[in-house]
Amino acid sequence: MKPQHLTIPNSADHSFSVRKDMIPNINNRWHYHTEIELICFHKGTGTQFVGDNIKRFAPGDIVLVGSDLPHYWKYDSPYFDDAGSKEPYSTVIHFYDNFIGERFLHLPETKPIKNILEKAKRGILIQEKNALEIAAYIEKIYQSDGITKIITLLECLMAIANLPQIALLSSIGFKYDYSASENERMNNIYNFALNNFKKKFSWKK
Repeated sequence: MKPQHLTIPNSADHSFSVRKDMIPNINNRWHYHTEIELICFHKGTGTQFVGDNIKRFAPGDIVLVGSDLPHYWKYDSPYFDDAGSKEPYSTVIHFYDNFIGERFLHLPETKPIKNILEKAKRGILIQEKNALEIAAYIEKIYQSDGITKIITLLECLMAIANLPQIALLSSIGFKYDYSASENERMNNIYNFALNNFKKKFSWKK
């Protein structure tokens, strides 16, 4: 269960990528990448793994995943038989923190975006009414072209930064640079969770 490093394909004609995933298991593995990821779930349920956080996900959830933070969304088994669906499972945006220039996040006016991307290194979960506004921005990003696409992404990030409350997923200080013994321990935890996430447990003292 060592996370795999992925290279996100990106067109030379665009400064960041946005796509709609029509199948549930397009990245069906524990992985990480340098790009920041913003994902909005439209359909399907399952178990999400972000850093050392494990929880359920559902339609309407939005997650902002920071650079190099391992993550994985395991859809429930019935969705793997949903062949030929015309409805997207998710919209996914990948971008570098410096996609608009090396100095951009050092400007006083962009401090809120810089702060929210720093928090995203632990993973940020957005749900319920807060997610509705962000989902609208994400859809506009997908539909837009040219400079409007960039402006809308910045507006989206500012909207996330201005949310009254956000839920951080991974624990403070979580990093992937484990020692060999720590890496083995985390691999055992994730393997156990993947193999048993549908089972009920009773704890005995």
